[in-house]
Amino acid sequence: MSITKKAYSYRRVSSSKQLKSKGENKYYIEARDSLDTQYENAERWCDREGVELDKELELEDKAVSAAEGHNIATGKLRDFLEYCKEGKIPRGSYLLFDTWSRGSRGTLDQQLDLVKELFLYDIEIVTLNNGSRYNKDIYTKDQLKIYALISEMLAANQLIEYLFQRLKCWYLTPSHVQKIKFPYLCF
Repeated sequence: MSITKKAYSYRRVSSSKQLKSKGENKYYIEARDSLDTQYENAERWCDREGVELDKELELEDKAVSAAEGHNIATGKLRDFLEYCKEGKIPRGSYLLFDTWSRGSRGTLDQQLDLVKELFLYDIEIVTLNNGSRYNKDIYTKDQLKIYALISEMLAANQLIEYLFQRLKCWYLTPSHVQKIKFPYLCF
């Protein structure tokens, strides 16, 4: 009897603006949001890989920041880690992220701690945007993947740093300049 591996799709948006809203969108029925897209990408990956996508566990953080690790400290990613600890998530399962930055944009230490904790429970991380898979074998057998994973982590962290700097620059510009629709004065 073969045991089928299960995949769990973690989805997150950092702002309520990324969610569809009936009140704000007259085309609500056709409206899509980032969470829809992230889920559909997970479904496609599971279909292609022949892996069962868990539809019971709701791993969706809405308007939760990954920049400071709120999703890991108090969000659904924390719940997933607790389920792993309790044995509710089978060892060898997949955790799917649309991109690594959906999971974490924190410091490199915060991100490495998350990965080490997932590997402790034999969870294989999959980033759907590039099809990369990471499991605890990167410590011993597949060490080149460490560089790819760390590159994804650094890119996620640098993105948030860049956005914070742009926002800070925007707020420090004179009030008459702030009326410009696209603030591109800071580089």
